[in-house]
Amino acid sequence: MKIKVLVPLRDEAGNPIVQEEEIQITFLKYIQARLGFGFFWKSGKLSPLWKGFLGLWIIHCPRHGFVVTYRQGYDGTLNCPFCLMESDVLSHRA
Repeated sequence: MKIKVLVPLRDEAGNPIVQEEEIQITFLKYIQARLGFGFFWKSGKLSPLWKGFLGLWIIHCPRHGFVVTYRQGYDGTLNCPFCLMESDVLSHRA
């Protein structure tokens, strides 16, 4: 099964770039992501400014579809980076 995934990247200056990739996954991973658990995709960097590689995960966001993210915070939650950017912009607007 092929899905389209949004990858939130950053360039050398730290400016956001959105790349869309089409990847092949199993039906089990599709169900896992749709149920809100996400699944491990690969190790990598979303920005050239990062020092090391992190585990990149694919989750399903009701608003943005399938997106790439990484475990954040002490509890390692998986959040949609696009929803986080939107909430950050809205909170600075007020």
